[in-house]
Amino acid sequence: MKYSYSDEIRNRLTKDGYSIDKPVGCGTQGCAFPIKERPNRILKITEDKSEAATMSIFIGKNFKNIVNVFDVWSYPKIDSKTYFIEEEREETVPRS
Repeated sequence: MKYSYSDEIRNRLTKDGYSIDKPVGCGTQGCAFPIKERPNRILKITEDKSEAATMSIFIGKNFKNIVNVFDVWSYPKIDSKTYFIEEEREETVPRS
């Protein structure tokens, strides 16, 4: 998955208080970036509309086995196919 986004998206994220650099991981539909201003959170940038819709259900809810989700949004005037998910940063455990 790509992790370079347009300058317009990057500028809008910065304006909204999200400074991101290199991803901590990428999947088939997007990447997860640490947020410099919020070290305990991750910004997932995805093209998976269903993931964004599903994660929006979890905003503000605390579940034992699901990370906390703080916000889900898009910038439809910039890119209608890209979604942003701010969630709790959890350390991954290596698979054995």
